Parts: sequence; structure tokens; C-alpha cells
Amino acid sequence: MNIFRNLINKFKRNSSRIHYQRRNKNFEKDSDTYSVTSRIRNFFKSRTKLGIIAILMIIVGITLAIFIRNLIAWFEFQPQPSSYSEITSKDNWDGSSKFTILFIGTDMVDAEHVFIDHLSIYSLDPRENKLSIFILNPDIKVTQTTLGYTLHYRTLLNNRSIDEDKITLLLSSIENLLAIKIDRYLMAEKNSFPTFSQFLNPLKVNVPKEINDEDTIRFPAHEVLSWDKGLQQVLPINFVEFAASDENGRDDQFQRQQLLLESITYNLMGFRSILYFPELIKSFEHNIFTDLGKWELFKLSAKLTSLKNGDIKKGYLRGAAYEKVIDLGFYDAVTPDINLIDKDINNIFFDLKVFKEQARIEVLNGSGVRGLAFNRARWVRNIGARVIQVGNSYETVEKTSIYCQEPEKYQITIAELQRFLGDEVEVITKDYPNRHVGDIVVVLGVN
Repeated sequence: MNIFRNLINKFKRNSSRIHYQRRNKNFEKDSDTYSVTSRIRNFFKSRTKLGIIAILMIIVGITLAIFIRNLIAWFEFQPQPSSYSEITSKDNWDGSSKFTILFIGTDMVDAEHVFIDHLSIYSLDPRENKLSIFILNPDIKVTQTTLGYTLHYRTLLNNRSIDEDKITLLLSSIENLLAIKIDRYLMAEKNSFPTFSQFLNPLKVNVPKEINDEDTIRFPAHEVLSWDKGLQQVLPINFVEFAASDENGRDDQFQRQQLLLESITYNLMGFRSILYFPELIKSFEHNIFTDLGKWELFKLSAKLTSLKNGDIKKGYLRGAAYEKVIDLGFYDAVTPDINLIDKDINNIFFDLKVFKEQARIEVLNGSGVRGLAFNRARWVRNIGARVIQVGNSYETVEKTSIYCQEPEKYQITIAELQRFLGDEVEVITKDYPNRHVGDIVVVLGVN
């Protein structure tokens, strides 16, 4: 019996030893397998990290290369003035005051015949972070006694009877017509503009009416282009055709132009404009003409990129505000209704902060130039100020002056008056010496 029990115990011990050995071998195999898998996993983890680092380094390198390339192009860039003007580039806008630019679009038939096809006002108010866009009819013909000329804007550049600087004359005329201050101009020619605009970003524009104008074949793309009503894509190379089509009438054309300018403004910064920045500003230098300084352009662009939806007010001179007149030239000519112009302008350029100051303003003519007080009173009203009296001063004065006993109450109003009356205007912080009822008395001088 003992012998039998011993055999059984011996068998159990052998079975346990065999089981232990097998389990040990399996554990060693599992350990080896785990070790290999772990090594492979760690290998790929390290490779992934290296790959991510490499990709980030490539992105940083490309970004840095683009930045350096753009920076070099910027420092080599120099805006060019128009050959039609002796106005030199300025660089004195500090980026904090209201800044208004006249956009001029031309059509060069040949070297001797250059016509104005587009006129618009582009006015930035940095205090409110607002932009105003207003489209004018280039067929306007006006007689302005303060300038001594009858001008047809479309044909002005071809008028050989005018010896003066034609761009300066155009700026002064439009200032008088709209009763607003214009600080700079920017001019582009229809046929060369696509060379510049090709580097801008494609746009989505809400087209008011379907466009299918066969006359677009005469424009730079040399093909008939069409756009359906509604939200449509407009390619940079076709901006001219989109803006120039007048198949649906002038009001529709001007409405489209204001929408195009609005959309270009909101989409200034984009992939194409950043990637092709050197080509963009080089093309600007050769195809766009302006008296804007380089750093004024920089400040303006920076301010514009901060605009959000709703920050742009826009309008155009509606057909109801002018009527056709007889003109011997090839092009139509229209004469505007000043009262209706002021209504359209006031909706766009009205300054709420000036209005809130509620200054009562008198405008007196001491220049001897007939009608000047009435003209400048329009300027005052169009900024949102309240004119209570227009008349003549008791005597002729050399220098324009602003009388105000409490200027601290009307700081914004006085700043706007100084802006459009000129740098030489004198602010006198005391009451106007003669009889008056206004909080502010503007006396227009010979200068």
C-alpha cells in the first residue's frame, strides 16, 4: 500500500514539475513576444514624433521664407504718382484720423485719349472702425464758380484747354460737389488692372440681377461673361468685367461696384494675397498710381483687415439725383441735383459722434468769394453737424478761423472742421467778437 502511495506521489510531483516547466516556457515566449512588440511600438512612436517635428520644422521654414520674401519685397516697394498729376506721395497720415480716398478708373483708348470710367469715394473712420463707400457717375458735368471751370469728369483728362494739374482739379471739384474732404487719390487703368487684381483673392458677391453683357468681350478677358442672380463667385481676373457691365442700367452697375469694393475689402487677406505678396505689390507699383505713401498704405491695409461684417456703409449716386444734359461730345453728360446728392451722402458719411455733440454752428464768409459760405455749410452738415446760420462776416479776413469759447465740449466737431478746412485754420478759444448765437463760429478767410 505504501509502495502504491509513493508511486502516486512521485507521479504527482513529476506532473507538477512538467506543468511548471511548460508554464515557464510559455511565460518566456510571451515575454519575448511582448518585448518585440514593445520595441516595435516604441520604434514607431519615436518615428512619429520625429515625423511630426520634421513637418513642423518644414512649415516653420516655409512660413519664415515667405515672411522674409514678403518683407524684402515691401522694403523695395515704392508707390508711384499719376503722370496726370504733380502731387507727390505723402506719408503723414497717423492712422487715427478719418481718411478719404478717391478711386479713379480709366479707359486708355490710346496715348492721347484717356477717359474716366469709374469714380468712387473710399472713406475710413478709425475712431468708429467704419468704412464708407460711395459710387459716383463719371458722366457728371458741373459748373463750379469756386473753381472757375465747367468740367465733364469722363473727358477731363483729355481737356487740353485746362493747364492746371488735372488730378488736383478733379479732387477739388468732387470735394465741392459732394461737400466732403478728400485726402488722397488712387488710379487704375482698365486694361492693366487685371495684371494687378490676379493676385487678389476670389470673391463671393451677391449679384442683384442676372448679368449677360455681350459688351464684356471688349474688356481684358476678351470673352462674353455672365453671372446669375444671387451669390456668385467672381474671379480676380474678371473684376473689371463684373464692374463695367451696364446692361441692366447705371443704378444696377453702381450697386454692383459698391458690392465688389465691399467684398474686396473684406477679403484683402487670404492665401493668394499672402503667397503672391511680392508679385502683388510689384504689380501695384507698375499699374496703380497714387499719392498715398508706403506707410500710409500699410496702416490703411492693417485697419481694413480689422473690419467685420456690418462695419461698411455703402451707397451710390442714384439715377434720380441727376438728369441728362445736352453735350456735343460722344459720351453722355448728366447734371446732379445738389439736394438729392446731400441726402445720399449724408446717409453714408454722417458722423454720429459729431451729431451727439450738438454744437450750433454759424458759417460766415470773409473771403470775398461768392457762395463759399453756402458751399462750406454743406460740408458741415454732411459730417452730421448742425448749421444754424450762413452769411457774410463784417469784414474780409485773410485767414480762416474757428471761434469757440468752450472747445472741450466740441472736440470731435472742431477736429472735423479743422480736417476739411485745412491745416492753416486757426482755432480761437474765445467768443466771436461780433454779434452771434452759435456755439462755434467759422469765419472763412481768403486762404
